Amino acid sequence: RGERQLAYWRERLAGLEPLELPADRPRPAIWDGAADIARFTVPAGLAAQVDRLAREHRATRFMVLLAAFQATLGRLADRDDVAVGTPVSGRGRPPLGELIGLFVNSVVLRTSLTGSPSFAELLGRVRADTLAALTHAELPFERVVTELAQRRDLSRNPLFQVSFQLLPLPEEPDYLPGLDAGMVSTPASGTALDLALDLLSRSDGRISGRMQYATALFDPDTAERIGAAFVTLLAAAVAEPDAPLARLTEGIEGLPARERRRLLAQGNDTALDVPDVPWTELFARQVSRTPGAVAVSGPGGSLTYGELDTLADRLAHRLADAGAGPGVPVGVFLERGPGLLTALLAVHRAGAVYLPLDPDYPPARIGHLLQDSGAGIIVSERALTGRLAETAGGRTSGARTLLLDDDEAPRAPGASRPGPPHRPRPDELAYIFYTSGSTGQPKGVLVEHRSLTHFLAAMAGRLPIGPGATFLGITTVSFDPSLMELCLTLTTGARLLLADREQARDPQRMAALIDGAGTALVQATPVTLRMLLDCGWRPGAGLDILSGGEKLHTDLAVRLADGGARVWDLYGPTETTVWSTTSRLDPRGRPEDWRLRGNTRLVLLDARGEPVAEGAVGEIHIGGTGLGWGYHGRPAQSAAAFVPDPFADRPGARLYRTGDLARRRPDGSLEILGRADHQVKIRGHRIEPGEIESALLALGRIRAVVVRAVPHPDGDQRLAAYLVMREAAAAASHDELRTALLATLPDYMVPEAFVTLEALPRTPNGKVDRLALPPVADWGVVSGPTGAPPRTDRERAVAAVWEDVLGIPEIGVDHDFFQLGGHSLLATRVSVRLRAALGIDVPVRALFEHPTVAALAAALPGYPTVASSASAPVLGARRRTRRPVADARS
Repeated sequence: RGERQLAYWRERLAGLEPLELPADRPRPAIWDGAADIARFTVPAGLAAQVDRLAREHRATRFMVLLAAFQATLGRLADRDDVAVGTPVSGRGRPPLGELIGLFVNSVVLRTSLTGSPSFAELLGRVRADTLAALTHAELPFERVVTELAQRRDLSRNPLFQVSFQLLPLPEEPDYLPGLDAGMVSTPASGTALDLALDLLSRSDGRISGRMQYATALFDPDTAERIGAAFVTLLAAAVAEPDAPLARLTEGIEGLPARERRRLLAQGNDTALDVPDVPWTELFARQVSRTPGAVAVSGPGGSLTYGELDTLADRLAHRLADAGAGPGVPVGVFLERGPGLLTALLAVHRAGAVYLPLDPDYPPARIGHLLQDSGAGIIVSERALTGRLAETAGGRTSGARTLLLDDDEAPRAPGASRPGPPHRPRPDELAYIFYTSGSTGQPKGVLVEHRSLTHFLAAMAGRLPIGPGATFLGITTVSFDPSLMELCLTLTTGARLLLADREQARDPQRMAALIDGAGTALVQATPVTLRMLLDCGWRPGAGLDILSGGEKLHTDLAVRLADGGARVWDLYGPTETTVWSTTSRLDPRGRPEDWRLRGNTRLVLLDARGEPVAEGAVGEIHIGGTGLGWGYHGRPAQSAAAFVPDPFADRPGARLYRTGDLARRRPDGSLEILGRADHQVKIRGHRIEPGEIESALLALGRIRAVVVRAVPHPDGDQRLAAYLVMREAAAAASHDELRTALLATLPDYMVPEAFVTLEALPRTPNGKVDRLALPPVADWGVVSGPTGAPPRTDRERAVAAVWEDVLGIPEIGVDHDFFQLGGHSLLATRVSVRLRAALGIDVPVRALFEHPTVAALAAALPGYPTVASSASAPVLGARRRTRRPVADARS
């Protein structure tokens, strides 16, 4: 009987996610249990209507009240799957009915609100769910928790976070003859739940509500508002039980017209006067002010504003003579250096569209970007022509390549023509940046010049940048925040200091570059910033650190600010022109000055497209002058993501649906909570797992696959692929899969763990149950020969560092770092740890040139020595029990 009940609960609660109600404060990491009580009353007349509706639907008062409460919770949390706990007497069997003792148990009442049901339909679901739960109520709740909630969270109660019960409570007990008895209100004694609603049926027909709430999450007025919302919905439901639930819940948050208008206007007073010109005109004005000031320094030398202006015009004429013009994409295949800025300016002064091509991308991906965009011209340099020629399928064969360092360039016909060949209109297309696509191929985001100009004007007024300031350029060219480094510098009179490939990869060299820049701004992802701190870097006063691309955790923000640096948290998708919000943080890592970008509009909407209440969770929708045109050649995807703005006064206004979930803090700032879909952020890059899944399925060896981001032991989120192999390919090794993916995907999109399953877990409705996927036991595991164990002290030191960084059992001397799951960021960690352990300055490129333990150890004597750091943690405290890497999956 117990096993049958356990099987019921396992199926009934499969895929259940925590209920996140709109709270006044973030959830604490460890629950403190402090609580208070809010009270409300259901009038006697409304209670009588509840009883009448219950009779009409062969239900009980409990079921009607529960349906109303679950509908209220669903509306507040914007969820259509709501579970609450309720106590049961535990006296269902006859022998227990007369026994003295405590037999109370808890059951979970889970109800679906999907399909836009009426309240009467919802009541039918609640009735069926309640009766089924009570039939299986004998299994102790502790057993259910032990079996189903194996991954415990110290910040919340397992399985349900809200409870509900209805108690009959006569005001004058008659079971104590000769004694006076009465009601005594007791204070809250602590709670393990977010909310606990107790409803007390009184003799005068009223129902008293006692809402115990966790003070760590809710303020008193918030708890009172939830109680009022419940009563409001209950009254609407009993008056119109056949009305759609969506209509009945419209008013439960107390959103009268005035409040609705206030929420839509909150934070959106962002009007900014911006000249209606392309950004190249802003640069030209800066050239006239400071022609002799240094505009850019980096690999290949330095250029003043005047020199950059001249070189850009010369290249622009070459481009125009080659056919570049408005609407024509031009691929820019260059490393970071002064030539990159020259090319960007020249493309726009020719009227063409900037298409950045990252030299680190696989040739197949570069070929796809060229083919999809229709780029007919490529700007590159001699050192990269060999790599460009590798582009898969000969997809550059129809494109003309112009080399920056062509000896004939000074004698080209347009070299001596004054001024640019074209002055872009603000409404002309400026660039295409490709982001990961759910259909299996990257999609190009189209942005016009006006959007870029408005972004730069807003950032210039927000950040401390201008003549005398230096902006570090370390962002990869394929990542649209690189435009802030490249363009914002040139329109404000600042200097751009570009990192070379080695500096951008090596945290020690990057730190030295930052420290030598003086008053500077540096933009990086949290992963890069944490890597810098871990190598011993301590940012000081005079530095502005701009963090974006993924969540900036408070502990990291505090460490960054410890030496006096100002820390900024930036947010924004590519589709709305780089960054849409900026938040300057205080020394404790909390937002002290959050702002929406100028001429930008941001609203939080629920699944029905309605504004959410203060503190409630909604999807971020962004509008304004930063909005892109859409996705190149993908009208259906563009229409789904760029939707009409129903709240705007201006005809034709649109909003971009970001897919990001957030809520407003009491101070008006935005708290980003995660994704509404399966999209993830890895190392600052927005990734659609569907693109990786399509690439894996295209290999022909896999029957089914799911890719998701999972926590790694070092605290980062990393990609893991869960595979169901075809029988004929069951023996395919994970290193072979990884190598095959690297031919078509950037390294940040290649999973670092592969887990082979007999079948993917499914929910009762047949969807993949992502929460039931097993945890990753071993990271970066490959098959193949294990090779000899380390033989020398150098090999043992290298192998130990690799094991700690990669999190793999003992590694053989012949294993390849990158086939073990290594990538460029992990290579930087190896470099830092070897430097600290051995006192040898091992550059990051050494991992690329010598990717095995044996090769790297043999190359160590060729690198310079440095003072070792005893403070840097290097090796694990103990060596793991040796076992072959090929067997680490077992």
